[in-house]
Amino acid sequence: MPEAVILDALRTPIGRYAGVLAGVRPDDLAARVLAAAVERNELDPSAIAPESTFQELGIDSLDGIDLVFTFEDEFNISIPDQVVQKMKSVGQVIEALREVLTKRTPSA
Repeated sequence: MPEAVILDALRTPIGRYAGVLAGVRPDDLAARVLAAAVERNELDPSAIAPESTFQELGIDSLDGIDLVFTFEDEFNISIPDQVVQKMKSVGQVIEALREVLTKRTPSA
């Protein structure tokens, strides 16, 4: 049997070892994004899909920034401006949050 050697350890943001996303399942992250969009903008939940753009949902730039602040507060993160500028749809918000949360190191 070949010998395996661990060269570097990596703490995952997801998992049982208190990673940043330990308590957030991927579908819960999507649900939180959808719930925030519905609540803040009084939208019909059945009208929202991951591919829905903010323009289609009638969410203007100020409402979008308000959503960003909501997510930053909820997850205790800072979303870089270059990431915010790429968030044009519900699905892109979910992916951007997942990316930012994954890169964040857990606090000890």
